[in-house]
Amino acid sequence: MTITESNNSTIGSELPKVLVAEIPRDILRAALASVLPCLSNDKTRPILNTVNFKLSGGLLLAEGCDSYRLARYEIDLAGELGESFMIHANDVKDILNALKGNGYGLPILLTSSTNLNGSRSITLRIDDATLTVHEAPGTYPDTDALIPEAGIGEGAEGVSFNADFMATAAKIAKAMTTGKGKHAKASLMTLKALDFNKPSHWTIGGDGLGLVSFLLMPCRKP
Repeated sequence: MTITESNNSTIGSELPKVLVAEIPRDILRAALASVLPCLSNDKTRPILNTVNFKLSGGLLLAEGCDSYRLARYEIDLAGELGESFMIHANDVKDILNALKGNGYGLPILLTSSTNLNGSRSITLRIDDATLTVHEAPGTYPDTDALIPEAGIGEGAEGVSFNADFMATAAKIAKAMTTGKGKHAKASLMTLKALDFNKPSHWTIGGDGLGLVSFLLMPCRKP
């Protein structure tokens, strides 16, 4: 058994752990890997260096945003869930590395505990090992109003995008595939009256792995 701890917060004595959820390995991998490319590297905006992870009413939601790109992963899970926490990008990478091992498809057990200093720790049981990360402090921006209803909008001509940011859609599609020969399905829906101040909306889905809503801001007019 190994315990890996984040360097992003102070560790205090923990109170008893509380079960959060059991999540299939491939679902957790897809949720984190599909939104990770959209996280910001700007250390002056630490909230945008995190993945916002929610479990509510049988729905798993993960999202990442850098103010130019937003990716939101959603999938229905069995059971009554009710937890939300933010995970720093470095910890997300550690989790994804741990998920590369054997036991593909086995459920990952998530538990949470509150430290005596008020911070929270999230522990993942992955096969015979445990990985403990610490919740990032702060409040994640409300992104609900940014995601349009499915099917809304018409195409627009003459909109250009940053090539590197466009490549993010390909990274998300790769994260939403379950193995060699598998395919991700993507569709592009643009908002009505799309201009250079409004994002385009992509939906990217995998084989039984849920759906990612990906918003991308166009380039400014020359």
